[in-house]
Amino acid sequence: HVRTLPRLVKAPFKYANYAYKYLNFAKSLTNKPIKQAVITASALSMVYSPHLLNTGSIENYSYEEFLQDLTNECEKDIRLCLG
Repeated sequence: HVRTLPRLVKAPFKYANYAYKYLNFAKSLTNKPIKQAVITASALSMVYSPHLLNTGSIENYSYEEFLQDLTNECEKDIRLCLG
């Protein structure tokens, strides 16, 4: 079993879509309680891991900056689902 992970090729890291959009759509279809899965930061941390994947880094974008952007996006995703 092999999974191919996407690779970040341009900084900064940003979500293209947030989970709350799917949650709001699902809520419009039912009155029942709904759970929304959000992807974890640890899973996403592999999309830009030049030191782990032996790939080139993005110029002027450190791994630490990536991790901060990733953390901010994950937090935003969760807060939007709860809001």
